[in-house]
Amino acid sequence: VATALQHQKPITEADTRKAETERVEDEHFSGMTQEQIAAEISDDRDAAVAYARYQQRQETKGAPNAEAITEASQIYSYAARVSVVKGLIDESELTDEVKESLKPDHFTHLKAQGIVEWEKATFKALVTHEAATVSAKEIADKKETLNEEVMAEVDGERPAVVTGRREGPSPDFMKTDSTSLLETALSKKPQKGN
Repeated sequence: VATALQHQKPITEADTRKAETERVEDEHFSGMTQEQIAAEISDDRDAAVAYARYQQRQETKGAPNAEAITEASQIYSYAARVSVVKGLIDESELTDEVKESLKPDHFTHLKAQGIVEWEKATFKALVTHEAATVSAKEIADKKETLNEEVMAEVDGERPAVVTGRREGPSPDFMKTDSTSLLETALSKKPQKGN
């Protein structure tokens, strides 16, 4: 996560010069007495501006840095997202091949956007896996019903099954003789509420 952020925000030459200028000013003014500082800034306007910047840095030294807080917050947010997605992958029933394709290393070239893309790819794989599982179950249920219908047609002993029943065979009243229907009805145990 930190690597992605570092690549996203390159350090410019101006930032480097500014940091060096601040370091030089801090060293220069920190080693001087108040009298020396007063003498230097009274003669030179640029020295007075540099001393004002030095004073401002000294006053805000203990104060929280808004930019650092924002960056730390962003890193924490990315770390939390990475942790959640990694947990989803580890606890999922995805195949090893799919898990291999979802390794974070495949997304680091995208820098910070790679975390978002990795998250999307993971959710897509999980949804696809779940949809495949549900559809396989539905197909198995339909196949079982079809097998019962076919067996009822092939086997003359069983009553024909009405299409679409899931709780077991239900006789087709048009194809089954009334004696068989009566015997079946009388042999069943009565259900509660009837």
